Amino acid sequence: IDSLQALVNSKEFQGDEALLQTRILQLSEKRLLVSPIVKKLFFDPGKILQIHPEQYTDSLEAAIYSDYLTNALAEIDTQLNRVRSSR
Repeated sequence: IDSLQALVNSKEFQGDEALLQTRILQLSEKRLLVSPIVKKLFFDPGKILQIHPEQYTDSLEAAIYSDYLTNALAEIDTQLNRVRSSR
């Protein structure tokens, strides 16, 4: 897929770009079909956007949010590694 996309982006390509884009789309769909299913996340992405560590003066509250962010990052890393290892 990457090499076909690079071919589309190159100025040397003389073929049918629409046909090549269709092929890239077909291959991308196949990649998604064979990729592992990403499970539901155990954290709320919206909550992540609302966390502003500089606003918390209470050390317990800051520790709770820090732990929440650390666990969310670890979960994302785990999911990404699953996807990368299956390719």
